[in-house]
Amino acid sequence: MRVLFSRENAGCAAWLSALVLSAALLSGCTSTKNAAPAPIKEVHPLALLGKDSGMYLHIPVQQHADLTAALIRDNVEQLSEANAKRITQYVEHLYIGLGSAADSSRLEAAALGSVPQLGLRSVFTEKNGWAQKEYKARYTEDSLAYNLPHDFTYYTRQDEDIELSFLSDTMLCFAQDVSPLLDKYALGADLAESDCNEWLQQKSNDILFYVTRPAQYLKHFVGTPVTLGCDSMYGKMYYVPGLSASSAYEGNYLLSFTMHVTDKRTMPAFKSLISIALSPMGATVSQVNDTTLDVSGIPVTQKQIEEMFTRGK
Repeated sequence: MRVLFSRENAGCAAWLSALVLSAALLSGCTSTKNAAPAPIKEVHPLALLGKDSGMYLHIPVQQHADLTAALIRDNVEQLSEANAKRITQYVEHLYIGLGSAADSSRLEAAALGSVPQLGLRSVFTEKNGWAQKEYKARYTEDSLAYNLPHDFTYYTRQDEDIELSFLSDTMLCFAQDVSPLLDKYALGADLAESDCNEWLQQKSNDILFYVTRPAQYLKHFVGTPVTLGCDSMYGKMYYVPGLSASSAYEGNYLLSFTMHVTDKRTMPAFKSLISIALSPMGATVSQVNDTTLDVSGIPVTQKQIEEMFTRGK
């Protein structure tokens, strides 16, 4: 009769068990040591912009590269046209916040794309008039878990009131004061739910905009400030190719937008004012309901768009 279990076999089994357990423990330690770092939290560019801007803009850049370069050049005056176009090559989405109740000239912008920091940093050199500065952003113990940086480099110059910083290999920002944007990035700011953010996040090849203080911007079309109550204005612009066979960019767009009035009793007067002002431009004005008006088909040029979306000074 074979002995299936003996003291010798028991000792061997115990030794093997200990060996397997040790290997498992060592394997666990090695796995932990070589484990991939926690993924960096994705921060939406819109989450970096202040909540009190008078107007917000989202440009899908590669569909509107010439216009984007012009807008960057208009707002960052000391940036050459060539360098503005160079930055535009690497940006896919540009979000801009313009003006505030306290400062009509305020500009905040954040861009998303593939940002080769090493290459673009050569634009912002001391030779080109830019100074490099360091900023330590605010953070919390919780935000450290997001694996986001809180030490940043930003660029400024004496004859320019705009600062610029590369947040990561996919994001850059510029503003008169970039520190609030850097703080929000380091803290892993979440994007708030709002009508404005919902509108601007749409997947579209068109330029989208949302106006929180419409009276100021309707002045571009009406010629005088609009005193009737209108609390929101949002719309889009899409490029219109030329009639010629050439595919060359001609800078012609069509503009459409929706407006919401605060008091339905003012709608007749409001619609009349908008119709008188915009119908000669080719606009179609239609009333959606007691408080909503749609305007479509307004031809605008790149120059007019630049005037509308360049900060006041």
